[in-house]
Amino acid sequence: MKCIFLTATSLLLISSVYSQDVITEDMSALFQRGNKVFLEIADKETSVSGVYLVNAFNEWGYWTVVEDVQDAQFIIAIHTKMSEKKASRLNAEIYAEFKTLENQVFKKSPTYVGSPNINNGYHSVKGAAMVLMKKYFKNEFK
Repeated sequence: MKCIFLTATSLLLISSVYSQDVITEDMSALFQRGNKVFLEIADKETSVSGVYLVNAFNEWGYWTVVEDVQDAQFIIAIHTKMSEKKASRLNAEIYAEFKTLENQVFKKSPTYVGSPNINNGYHSVKGAAMVLMKKYFKNEFK
């Protein structure tokens, strides 16, 4: 009985890993330069950085940002949360999820932290968005 359970568990695990790899390989074509992307601003706190991100994506020009999700080839959902206050500064954490038009997540960026300073108008969420754009998107997709 124990052997059957271990075999079944192993098969499920292997099939799960295989299906994730297939999804990632199939989705890599979406990352080509010039494709259309819809930016989903998932959190209320992110709306301030949403304008910055749309402008930064348009300036970068790797993908075309569209206003209607139906015109996009994939979705980038931006998630932000405010971290605990440290040394009287409220930092923001941000990451991006890549999703199909059916809302299936197939890739996730690392989480980056932004702190308020003069370069971002003392707005930590905009600072986090600047870091995400510079350290992740512009390095990952050249």
